[in-house]
Amino acid sequence: DFAHALSMADEVFVTDIYASAREKKTATVSGQILAQETRQYNQKVKFAPDYDAVHTLLSQEIKSDDVVVFMGAGDIYLWGRRFVKELTNNKLTK
Repeated sequence: DFAHALSMADEVFVTDIYASAREKKTATVSGQILAQETRQYNQKVKFAPDYDAVHTLLSQEIKSDDVVVFMGAGDIYLWGRRFVKELTNNKLTK
């Protein structure tokens, strides 16, 4: 379902998937698997396992009128805040 839901996005960066403290880690789903599955519906999908990889990819791709969504469970929203702060300080947009 996630793979199909991401089909309408212009670009998608999928990160590693982490189990919560209440969940057991499962080998059946990973960020890489989700990225592969999503490519069936959207060829512009990239796997970026951590913040540094996401930052590198976004820094190369982002334009001034783009909308970027950091979506997920846990503290992924902190990545969004961090990126905006770095973006503002470094003026990364093309």
